[in-house]
Amino acid sequence: MLYAYFGAISMKEERLKEKVRTAIERSRMNLLSYQKEDGSFYGKVEFHMWSNAAYLLLIDYLEEKYSWKYEKKNKIIDWILHHQNDDGSWGDIMIKSKGNYRNTLLSTVALKQYADKKTLQKAEDWLKKYSGNKWLDPYTQMFLSIKRDVKIFSPPAFLSCIPESLGKLLGNLHMKCPKLFYWSIYLFPSAWTRNALPPLQIVSMIKNKKKLNYFDKQIISKLKKKLIESQLANGSWFDTALPTMGVIYALCECGENITNPKIQKALKFLDGLVDDKGLLSRFRLKVWDTALSIMALLESGMDYKDTSINKAINYLLSARTPKNVWAFSEYNVNLPDNDDTALASLAILKALGNGGRKYVENAVSYLLRMQNNDGGWGAFDRNQSRKALGYMPPYHLDYGHELKDPSTADVTAHVLQFLGEMGYGISNYHIRKAVRWLENDQLEFGAWWGRWGLAYIYSTTQVLQTLKAIGENMNKNYVRKAIQWVMSMQNDDGGWGEHYSSYYSQHPIKGESTAEHTSWCVLSLLECGIDPSSETIVRGIEYLLKLQREDGSFLSSYAAAAIDPGKYEIYSAIFPLWALAKWYRIIRGEIHEDS
Repeated sequence: MLYAYFGAISMKEERLKEKVRTAIERSRMNLLSYQKEDGSFYGKVEFHMWSNAAYLLLIDYLEEKYSWKYEKKNKIIDWILHHQNDDGSWGDIMIKSKGNYRNTLLSTVALKQYADKKTLQKAEDWLKKYSGNKWLDPYTQMFLSIKRDVKIFSPPAFLSCIPESLGKLLGNLHMKCPKLFYWSIYLFPSAWTRNALPPLQIVSMIKNKKKLNYFDKQIISKLKKKLIESQLANGSWFDTALPTMGVIYALCECGENITNPKIQKALKFLDGLVDDKGLLSRFRLKVWDTALSIMALLESGMDYKDTSINKAINYLLSARTPKNVWAFSEYNVNLPDNDDTALASLAILKALGNGGRKYVENAVSYLLRMQNNDGGWGAFDRNQSRKALGYMPPYHLDYGHELKDPSTADVTAHVLQFLGEMGYGISNYHIRKAVRWLENDQLEFGAWWGRWGLAYIYSTTQVLQTLKAIGENMNKNYVRKAIQWVMSMQNDDGGWGEHYSSYYSQHPIKGESTAEHTSWCVLSLLECGIDPSSETIVRGIEYLLKLQREDGSFLSSYAAAAIDPGKYEIYSAIFPLWALAKWYRIIRGEIHEDS
């Protein structure tokens, strides 16, 4: 009887292994379909309707001012109309969700001359009934000014003239006394804000003042010169849609014609971000997506000799900045970031082994220099600001959220993972300092909040995947607490999920299971030594198998974040493959995971 019982278990495990093997092959082919000619991987990104609505307003502005015609305009209009909520609003995220005042107002104004009366009436009725927070950020005010007489709030233009050295000094003071020097973020804001400020300052001065004085004109002239000189090789500013749209608007308000080659190049960049359905992606994360794709494909059994991996590695090497580190795309050469540098370096190391060390040595010294005084790492800057324990309140609750670039657990985890791969362990001063910061940033219930992913599950799983790499004792209380929290978040269907509103919450909010969250949890628990045959892991694996489509793909969900919750299409191709492949290798004995 006992033999028959264990024989049945063995048969069940063998059947599961065979299903996973088949799923890996299909999933690998699906991920490879995202690779482009230059070797990079990337997919579409979605956030909410703001970008589409703002772009439609800009298109109208250019049409009226220069008789310009944009062939994808009707698709952009249809995209906005198609995603209206039944109550007339537009939501916090692109798909139907809780009505968002800012997104609804901007979409309603943008559609004024295109939507039917019923559609507009529903939207206007919703706006009239809305009784929540009606605060609008300056960029929303700026694009509303195309159609309405709106007072645009903007930091004083002289702030753009503050030397970076002074800004960094203020940042250091903020780190030491955050309450006393809280205002430093307005003089030395985050890197993405610094890129977005000049066009905002130009437009606000022109729109807000009836007459410009000599000083105003001089400031505008300097800001305009700064914009023209800072355009990237692909025609964008910061390689993202928002500042690029802002600059086009600002240059046109300064009297530049749409025929200006720089404006034409910028419009071409924006056009490349619009898909055939009318979705405007904010950006393309070519370095980030490529690094993650390489590591998932390596886990699935490919190696650097495979043509696809080889091309992807060559792309990453070609995408380095002059400092031999990485930005989120090859065009942001003057603005590398810690997250992309860490993951691109890690992917190269995993692919090339010791042969890859020569390509990432600069990344080690760069990242060690970029460590904040509190022990963690932010995204772009060192010692720019400090955050309180846990989440960062959104812009509509705490103005300044988007101006800060403090240490966060997710970025810190990725840097530590790379340093661990390079041989840095818990005995190293920088590593110990970072681990102390992580322990202090851990919330009472065991999780960490993540800024660049959604949100508590994302950050906690990234930390757990890192600790073993640096030689941390996995039986420490804070580690066990985090593991138990991850396991407690499992849904009844075997998967894991987190609602998008969790990003704005002081406590995690469970959501429907997703391929991305489930994969992160499975990967982290396996990395922590949880038995691959345990009920928790097997249920997670079975959920992924159930979710996979015939073509090998998985449904994408809102599991990403970049100041707002977002959906990165390629995540559902990368992480399920990674999780399934890691489980398969462990269960076959190819990887030994110590408990």
